[in-house]
Order: sequence, then C-alpha cells, then structure tokens
Amino acid sequence: MDIVVGKQGTKTVLMVLSERVARKELIFKIPSKSQAAVKTLTLNGLRTLSEIKKEN
Repeated sequence: MDIVVGKQGTKTVLMVLSERVARKELIFKIPSKSQAAVKTLTLNGLRTLSEIKKEN
C-alpha cells in the first residue's frame, strides 16, 4: 500500500494497493490522508484484492 499526495496546497490523495501474485493494482482517490479515510478504503481494497486473487 502506498499513499501519493498531490501538489502542495491541495488535499488530493491517491491510495495504491498492489497484489503481487496476480499483478493487479487498485488506485483510489481519497478525500484526505486522514486515518479514517485510509482505514476505510484499505479494508474495502483488501476485500477487492482478495476477490481478484480468487479469480486467478
């Protein structure tokens, strides 16, 4: 999991989740890098990655 912060003065944040075995990446745009925003999307993203892993 990586967090990419936009240019200074903006709140744009991208969260990247990588699944190495299936070689899939999910990229989410989140409203801020607050703990609540990251935690919520991490849980949702991990569920999605596990579904992708089951398909392969």
